[in-house]
Amino acid sequence: MLDSSFDVYVSYSHPDGDMAEILSQSLRQAGFRVWLDVWQLVPGSPWLSSVEQAIQAASSIIVCFGKALTNQWQQSEIQAALLLQSVDKSKTIIPVLFPGAEATSLPSFLWDRAAADLRHGLDDERGLEALRAAIQKGIDNSKNLPDERIGDNLVEMGKLNASLEYYGEALSNEILTSGNEGKKVANLLIKLAAVKHRIGDLTSARTLLEQAASIRKNIFGEKSTSFASVLNNLGSVVRDLGDLATARAYFEQALEIDQRVFGPEHPTVANRLNNLGSVLRDLGDLAAARAYFELALEIDQRAFGPEHPAVATRLNNLGSVLRDLGDLGAARECFELALEIDRRVFGPEHPNVANRLNNLGSVRRDLGDLAAARECFELALEIDRRVFGSEHPTVANRLNNLGSVLRDLSDLTTARTYFEQSLEIDRRALGYEHPTVANRLNNLGSVLRDLGDLAAARTYFEQSLEIDRRALGSKHPNIAITLSNLANVLSESGALEEALSIYQQSYNSLVDTYGNDHPLSIRVLDNSNKAKAILGLAKE
Repeated sequence: MLDSSFDVYVSYSHPDGDMAEILSQSLRQAGFRVWLDVWQLVPGSPWLSSVEQAIQAASSIIVCFGKALTNQWQQSEIQAALLLQSVDKSKTIIPVLFPGAEATSLPSFLWDRAAADLRHGLDDERGLEALRAAIQKGIDNSKNLPDERIGDNLVEMGKLNASLEYYGEALSNEILTSGNEGKKVANLLIKLAAVKHRIGDLTSARTLLEQAASIRKNIFGEKSTSFASVLNNLGSVVRDLGDLATARAYFEQALEIDQRVFGPEHPTVANRLNNLGSVLRDLGDLAAARAYFELALEIDQRAFGPEHPAVATRLNNLGSVLRDLGDLGAARECFELALEIDRRVFGPEHPNVANRLNNLGSVRRDLGDLAAARECFELALEIDRRVFGSEHPTVANRLNNLGSVLRDLSDLTTARTYFEQSLEIDRRALGYEHPTVANRLNNLGSVLRDLGDLAAARTYFEQSLEIDRRALGSKHPNIAITLSNLANVLSESGALEEALSIYQQSYNSLVDTYGNDHPLSIRVLDNSNKAKAILGLAKE
């Protein structure tokens, strides 16, 4: 368990500051490590981050109530503590009633918590003893919750960077206890890799999974399902790194192992087929991708029946490749069926429902029904805001998609606002170097191009390129697409020779990845030829 810097964090409204300090002195004399703002905060220090770290580090948070009403800051502290407790069940929140407080002073969300009653005085031994016992219980609880469990809880809450610390500590302890080749070490490496994958540190994720694969291969053998599971995860990371051929090889190897062990009709086999279909879709082999998605769907329908969430997922993926193939009516039908299943299974407010609405909005946009697409995107955004809060990357994705349809509707100013909001959320949640941030910059550049601000658009495309090159390497398809966008801006700005050079880079990369008959390759070549024609006319 990570050591806490403090046993107790003291939250109070500033009119009650004198009483809070007296109580803190009493607790310190009793041997507790106390965090009190007037003791710990240094003038000029970043106080907000210091407070957040102290709340996270303390085993217990005591919330003091006196005559004064809670102010906005104290309410924020309470909410932060409650959120943290929902992740880390060992955290203890203890209301304290000061002299002058009423029993009704507690806000409604603390009514279910026993308060330490010091209304008869700060030296009331009965109240102090109850408070000391509650703090000690919090300390004992914090020592008993495993780091791995806290990491799991943090992941569930979307606190990915925080989870890394706990998983790392659990891994270090396991290596010290059992060596670096055990099953538990492999499991923790896989959990760390999953978080690294989600926050965009793909190279680290790949390294961790390669270590886990080596361990599982040695323990279980190269024909085991445990080894196949890591190969599948490796395929997903390598796919995101843009190495589609290697990703395909990993998925095929995992599929071969699981088909041999489970037989051709097992849901795990359906999952492997689905992932293989996804990378084939990326490679532009849409017919083969469709065949794999259809086979995965048939297996899960036989295994689970037609109303299972897994079937909804397969329908959703089949809809995606049908959309790529231009069969928009069939794609819409798949998305609508997936939406109906998930609404019946999960209810109307579930994130899966938001995801299905989002995909249905995308195909409606392709069909030209922009009003219906906007409605789907707005519903998805409302659901995810209620589920995840306004600062979650999923919300950023919904804002991005809503911005895209508003761009189609020629509401460029509002589209720009949504793209900017999406970018800021992802920067705060994922950091400035995440590939998703590069995608947001790319989209913002596109709408600025539409608005005629070519200089700003160029800046955003160049920033997007820099991030993706650092995160994904120079051969990733995302880079080819952004190069094409940059070339478009340069062409429109009159820098035709520079544009032609960048079009060629984009085209060569797309041909290497997808071939010369892929729609993206064809589009870039067409734009390049147009620029050549304009340049030829200009030279004449």
